[in-house]
Formats: sequence, structure tokens, C-alpha cells
Amino acid sequence: MVEIVPNADINKLIDSLDGLEKAGPRIKKTLIRKVAVGSKKHIRKGFDQHLKKRSGETRKSIKHKVYKDGHATLWMAKRSAYPLIVGATILPKNGNYLYFTGDDGKLRRLKSVTLVSRPFFQPPLDDYFTSDEPVQIMQKNLEKEIEKQWKRQSAH
Repeated sequence: MVEIVPNADINKLIDSLDGLEKAGPRIKKTLIRKVAVGSKKHIRKGFDQHLKKRSGETRKSIKHKVYKDGHATLWMAKRSAYPLIVGATILPKNGNYLYFTGDDGKLRRLKSVTLVSRPFFQPPLDDYFTSDEPVQIMQKNLEKEIEKQWKRQSAH
């Protein structure tokens, strides 16, 4: 699980907006949600470098949640993704061997299977947050959110 916590500068900026004190938390939550969605898209693009695309279930299983206090978390909802990320050794549960059919259609019998670590989650996420993309998303959406709030307040 990865946490996205807003920068102190963003908090100061939103808190300093005159006349929008009540809307500040809503604006912050919206901005963090937009960044979380952008990071999910970036991670999904990075999957192709590390994994073969089959059903796409692992790729689709990236979830995010934005909390009231303005931070977000990203995680993989598919439990089978974790061994792929950190690597694992699969041992037989019952008996001495694992039996499975290989890609060539032949029956295989092994004492264990070792999955090599494929860090397909963290590197694309690091690339995303070191780029200018999250800042651009926040700047673009901050303007939109401020305009929405001013329209709401002027309508009342």
C-alpha cells in the first residue's frame, strides 16, 4: 500500500484562499483524488515493461481511496499480485510435488517454483512523482475548483 500525502505548500495555499475557508477541505480532497487517479494510470502504463498482459486482472486491481483529512492510499486489490512484486517460493501444500501443465501442454512435476521479484508497482510510481505531471494536474484542477466555488458562493 502506498500513501499520497499532500505537500505542506498545498495546504498553505488552500488555507490562504480568502473566502473559501469552508471549501478548502473539499478542494484539497478533489486535487488529491485527481493525482491518485493520474498515478494509477501511470502505474498501469508501467505494467507492460515488467509483466506479460494476459487477462489484465492484476492491472485492473489497482485501487485508491481519498480520506477526509486529504491524503490518499493506493493498493493492489488482487492478493496474487503481492508475490509477483516481492518474489516468492511456492511449495506443495499436500504431497511432495507441484503438478501443472506448461505452456507447451506437457504435465510438469516440480518440488518448488520460485517467482522472481518484479517491482512493477513502485518504479512507475516513483517516476510519476518525480515528473511535473502531478504538479500540472493540481494547478489545472485548482483553478477549476476555485472557479466552481466562487460560482457557488456568488449564486447564494
